[in-house]
Amino acid sequence: STCAAALRMSIGIHSGRCEFFLVGAGGHRELIVTGESATTLTQMEKIAGPGQIVVSDGTASALGEAGHSVPSDRLGEGWLLRGAPPADLRPADLDRIDEDVDVGVALCRTLREHVLRGGLEYEHRDATVGFIQFSGVDQLLVDRGSEHVRDVLEVLIARIQSATERRGVAFLATDLGPDGGKVMLSAGAPQHLGDDADRMIAAVREVLDDSGPLVLRAGITCGRVFAGDYGPPYRRTYSLMGDCVNLAARLMAHAEPGDTLASADVPPSASDEVAFVPAPPFAAKGKRALVRPFHVGARGSAPAAHERPRRGARDGPMIGRDAELSALRDAANAAAAGHGIAV
Repeated sequence: STCAAALRMSIGIHSGRCEFFLVGAGGHRELIVTGESATTLTQMEKIAGPGQIVVSDGTASALGEAGHSVPSDRLGEGWLLRGAPPADLRPADLDRIDEDVDVGVALCRTLREHVLRGGLEYEHRDATVGFIQFSGVDQLLVDRGSEHVRDVLEVLIARIQSATERRGVAFLATDLGPDGGKVMLSAGAPQHLGDDADRMIAAVREVLDDSGPLVLRAGITCGRVFAGDYGPPYRRTYSLMGDCVNLAARLMAHAEPGDTLASADVPPSASDEVAFVPAPPFAAKGKRALVRPFHVGARGSAPAAHERPRRGARDGPMIGRDAELSALRDAANAAAAGHGIAV
């Protein structure tokens, strides 16, 4: 049987002065888009509903200055487009791929190795997903200027790179956010090393425990994700999708400054050395039931045994990889009979 999914999109557009910072050390470089324009852009996207395009006052003014009268209605602090402005179609010549591009500049070590091995396949797998949000950039730009913000972001991204690299956590991407931005992390995809939750928690807590002048908060989840490469041939990227990813972002948004919130799936996957304290439940977009999170590494005593989910083996059989399992069983039987074999 086949299953068709209807996907809908919301778009926000803003025109104005944008701040771009190319930062990062050692492993790779990240292009951070932040500042007041990025904040306005995220507001426009948030206002837009499914199937809508909302533009800012800056974009509306730019269209007017260009002599384009575009049908639109006021929607919140933006303008809901009811038609497209006249524009010439100017397709870019993007068929040719530069084979000399150094992917190490744009990807962390884990992703770089995965891409160069040709392992860009689509798959469902278990992973631990983390989001770190940084804010306070807009006022810092006003008070100290772009060069100071560049230095602050350089230190922050380098610290995230160092904390994740040493623990085998993938630095997947950065994204826009109001008054700052956010960083998406993954343990268990594309590389599975075991102890995914512990490695993610250790990396995130190391970053948040030394935040510097920016305000940091984080969210962590464990669960099934859909992993693979996305985009046209000239601009591919590896990423994760699914409810697990969305929930990690929701947890990050609800965390207090300096705090990390984890979903209920994280404590059973973490070691007993990590302290989890129940946090107030909240309603999240796309969730029928309330989300019941846990503070991670919070100060104070650990929760009582009945408050913390029990850690144990996952229920259910292993699914798939039948040929691989058969080969391993044959090898084990051969070894038991005294015949060595390499798998």
